Amino acid sequence: MAKLSYYYETATAPKVLVYQKNDEIKGFCLLSAFNKEQLSVYTKHHPDVLKSNSTDLFGVIKTIAIIPTQQKNGIGSALFERAEYELKNMSVNHLLVPAWVYSGTMPIGGIIKKRQYKEWFYIKQFWLDLCTTELNCPKKKANHCACDLSFYQKKNNMRLLG
Repeated sequence: MAKLSYYYETATAPKVLVYQKNDEIKGFCLLSAFNKEQLSVYTKHHPDVLKSNSTDLFGVIKTIAIIPTQQKNGIGSALFERAEYELKNMSVNHLLVPAWVYSGTMPIGGIIKKRQYKEWFYIKQFWLDLCTTELNCPKKKANHCACDLSFYQKKNNMRLLG
């Protein structure tokens, strides 16, 4: 039997959802709630964030990771759905998903399309400063950052941003 567990680290750290089956972890999801200033730092001060309402609270589904042998079994969808639920209970005004893009592919693309998210903005080479120094990125091409990040949003009984 599968179960989803929800763990609070601290008030400011990402929250962690864990998917377990037979007492084995099969995947996890990180989610956070950010105010405008925190989201601005997270998005490298993107102008579309700076235009948003200063009182808005943004729910961000930051990372979903599934053990490779367990992918395509609905675990990512279950984690995503629960993350949306938890963020809505945190009274966020907007749901956001930063989607990793490389070589024309977006691993989470099917889930966000199915759940009717709309692209908000796109940042080319989002990890450029880390890619050349700190990250051991398997997608890096000849010491050059090849990954972009597209931010998607979902209407949460509110108007869309931007």
